[in-house]
Amino acid sequence: MLGTVADETRAQRAMIHLTMGDVGPARQLVDNIDLARNRDAKTRAMLTAVCAEAWARTGNAKKAVDTLTLIDPEDAEYEKLRPQLYRALAYAYAHSNDLKGMRRAMKKLLSVDVRLMGGFLMKRTHPLLQKEAKKLVEQSGAIPRKMVVQRRV
Repeated sequence: MLGTVADETRAQRAMIHLTMGDVGPARQLVDNIDLARNRDAKTRAMLTAVCAEAWARTGNAKKAVDTLTLIDPEDAEYEKLRPQLYRALAYAYAHSNDLKGMRRAMKKLLSVDVRLMGGFLMKRTHPLLQKEAKKLVEQSGAIPRKMVVQRRV
């Protein structure tokens, strides 16, 4: 019982670090999380998403992808966790250079809410994610595209 509460606390702290771009402290926290310990499917999926994002952003993208593919974000049980699962998938695919997978995950995120792309536009984010997020936000019409005007001399 106490172990599951500790895992959830570590995951919450790790998510804060990941949101701020501090991946080192997040990785230290998730390395102490035991995913098999928690019996509740939703909680385990949340822990998996946080751990996988930290793993992907600190050089273990293969482990992140392998772990995340065990969960189906489209399952009705995970409806509230979809944004977090797709965010983790986007990072995992980007860091494993799977552009198709990354784009698929980001488009799913965009379909939930365009504001979720903002997390990828921050500094210390993988360049592929930044570029794709900017493109998707511009295509959605949420922000105007930059116009280039050539002046003739």
